[in-house]
Amino acid sequence: MSLTLTDVRLVYPDGDRELVALDEVSLHVPDGTLTAVVGPSGSGKSSLLAVAATLVRPRAGRILVGDTDAGALSDAARTRLRLNRVGIVFQQPNLLPSLTAVEQLQVTDRMRGGASRPDHAERLLATVGLKDRLRSRPHQLSGGERQRVNIARALMGAPEVLLVDEPTSALDEHRGAQIVDLLADLTRHHGLATVLVTHDSRHLDRADRVATMHDGRLTPP
Repeated sequence: MSLTLTDVRLVYPDGDRELVALDEVSLHVPDGTLTAVVGPSGSGKSSLLAVAATLVRPRAGRILVGDTDAGALSDAARTRLRLNRVGIVFQQPNLLPSLTAVEQLQVTDRMRGGASRPDHAERLLATVGLKDRLRSRPHQLSGGERQRVNIARALMGAPEVLLVDEPTSALDEHRGAQIVDLLADLTRHHGLATVLVTHDSRHLDRADRVATMHDGRLTPP
């Protein structure tokens, strides 16, 4: 399934004026491809992810997850769409300190109201290279390993769309390259429509497309 944004406009109040965060932004991300979005701080990259994740309703424009128009859904239906069809990898893993790597993933099943699936969680962690770290807690993991748990957790619900926010910001160049390589491989293996927001231009060769944000406008790939 693909992700498509068409003529999206997002506006925030700013005192007695309005701040245009996204200005007629359009983006199409086919399944099985990784699109990197680059640009300076404040250019609108985070707003783009928030809209694509259905966390924020834009003032105008259309967001399609596959053939589902997110703008036509109720708030409850948008929440279900986000839980079941959109995976989000936040910049900081924000792992629960008392839980093992496997348990971090199982929590997401409980959030969906489903049964806990430790076998599925273990398979996903093995897929991201953590087969030997299943019972480790966050303080026992390196920064790169915590980010891998973060990625595996986002895949727990078998999403169609994967949205990734600055996954290499706290990592050195080597570990950052490993994470981007992993995201590219997972995108192709699982047929995901992946958007990677990053300020790091060193790893863009793994992306299928690169788009640039500037002052709320997107230069398409």
